[in-house]
Amino acid sequence: MATLKEMLNQAMDAGALGFALSHVGHTSSHTDFDGSPMPADIHDPADFYELARVLKERGEGVIQITANFPGTDNQAIAEELARASGRPVIHLVLGPYDSAPDYHREKLEWLSRCVEEGLQIYSQPGPPNARLEFSLEYLNTWERLAAFRPFVNASIEEKKRLCVDPEFLATAKENYDPVVLGGSGGRWEDWRLVRAHCDTYQEHEGKQLSEIVNETDCEITALVFDLLAKSEIRAEFCMEGGSSTDPEKYREILSHPNCLPGLSDGGAHLRFIAMPWYVEYISWAVRDHDVISLEGFHYKASGQAAEVLGLEKRGKIKEGFAADLAIYDLEKLEVRFPYLVIDDVPGDFRRANPPPPGMRYVIVNGVPIFVDGESTGELPGMVHSLCSKGSEEGRVAVYD
Repeated sequence: MATLKEMLNQAMDAGALGFALSHVGHTSSHTDFDGSPMPADIHDPADFYELARVLKERGEGVIQITANFPGTDNQAIAEELARASGRPVIHLVLGPYDSAPDYHREKLEWLSRCVEEGLQIYSQPGPPNARLEFSLEYLNTWERLAAFRPFVNASIEEKKRLCVDPEFLATAKENYDPVVLGGSGGRWEDWRLVRAHCDTYQEHEGKQLSEIVNETDCEITALVFDLLAKSEIRAEFCMEGGSSTDPEKYREILSHPNCLPGLSDGGAHLRFIAMPWYVEYISWAVRDHDVISLEGFHYKASGQAAEVLGLEKRGKIKEGFAADLAIYDLEKLEVRFPYLVIDDVPGDFRRANPPPPGMRYVIVNGVPIFVDGESTGELPGMVHSLCSKGSEEGRVAVYD
């Protein structure tokens, strides 16, 4: 532990904001190639609290923890991290989920209790209308259910075999849990078939799987694996509203003072989701449904976020602050579907990219880096840290 604490100090001296972790046990959709969990997901939380005390000793830093999904509840660990560090803790995930209608209300009540205690805990909701576009060649959100990990981590040929294996199909039917999957990629019933890649199901393209279930009188897991078998795993789907499409749920969430809209997986799932969350919030929640004022949203997403992270002279349009700006046409702003697919990731991987119409300029440090969706080729960004104890060179360095 002494070594880990020294490494955290060194990292923060060099510019790190703090540390982040996930602790959701064996229900995480982020696993190793063999299906084993990330160490922090199953590690003794007592060690996390020891690391949190490094931030308390320094009097700076922030912690982010993924602790909750429907079916998984480790929010008490977020509380203890806040107590041990005395610093802001950003908790994930606040919801909302249509598959678990009261989930976000329970989390909001918990968040309010934390605020009353004086804990600096903030929580991030899932984005509205989160859209996934995918095939089962690479989708990994099923990893939250242990019974499906052999399929997720199998080769394409092994997946084909499992699709017609009676024992695996029986296990899949027994273990399918729409509530758990509703918090990670969506219930299968809500998926929409985009391209069937087989004659049997071609007539059903464009339909939700719940419609196909009703029309074919087929149980949902049997339908999915039959479709995958007949398409040789090439069937393509989309999932709209992986969290929620209910404006009232977002009105409840965004009215809480310690809600920070955003949420990102740091590029973990770029094959099937592009995460254009701020554009979706502005166009859907602000403009189309009046869930929150435009000014209120910008404060939460930018000004308050910078305050929580401790980033000085960032997040606001104010004299002396960095000129980091997004200039957009509110009436034209939207997330474009289907995603643009770009094949430029090392290892011959694709990534989804939805350049939003209406986004006129993205400006970093006063220099336009995107104009009407086109890159200018400029790279004026710099690594910016809240750390006060390292050298100036270590705290602010040109990003190459």
